[in-house]
Amino acid sequence: MKKRYFKNGYRNLIFLLISLVNLSIVIPVCIFLELYITETVIIATVFLSPFILYFLVGFYWVFQTVSIESFGIVFYLCKKKIIEIPWNEIQNITISNYKVTTYSVKMKEKNKYYSFDSTKEIEVLMEKYAPKELFY
Repeated sequence: MKKRYFKNGYRNLIFLLISLVNLSIVIPVCIFLELYITETVIIATVFLSPFILYFLVGFYWVFQTVSIESFGIVFYLCKKKIIEIPWNEIQNITISNYKVTTYSVKMKEKNKYYSFDSTKEIEVLMEKYAPKELFY
């Protein structure tokens, strides 16, 4: 099994920090509501629903991992393969250096972009497996 890397390392950290801040606000509000309002389940659900939705959507987008392999690029969520991009379906790969070095992969037919943060290990794997004519 190939080694997987976090798709967006800094976003993971920011997501966790924002989640902690949200929890530190939501939990005291729910405790306050439990003490002073009789319909606590309904009101606690109203206050917790946006946080739970934020966490679920954020978890899907933030905690994906990427694997660079001989046949292409594969994105995973936990252990489930969610996107597989063969090298022959990629139009070009660009490297941006805005605060964090990021690879941006443009598809040939779907006009979609996929991006992931670069690390030294990913750079080595990209040099090893990616066709040189894809880099733009």
